[in-house]
Amino acid sequence: MFSDVIIALISALVGTYFGTYFLARREESKQFKIRNIAIKALEIVKEYAKYSGTYDMASAEINAKLSVAEKRAVIVALHKLGLP
Repeated sequence: MFSDVIIALISALVGTYFGTYFLARREESKQFKIRNIAIKALEIVKEYAKYSGTYDMASAEINAKLSVAEKRAVIVALHKLGLP
């Protein structure tokens, strides 16, 4: 009787710990992917700003190098920063 309660408590604690651990790792990997997309877009913009390129040239380069999902993520990030 007492051993059943102890086993149930230990399994609940272990399950909760590992469940939380794997959820945290998944969230970190999502953030890492999004940050890499933002860095890629900023590198493109930085190259055009460095050599006095125009906005049209930079936007054409972003359209060529980034996928649709990556462009959507960049637009959402810029919108959250307050840029139209």
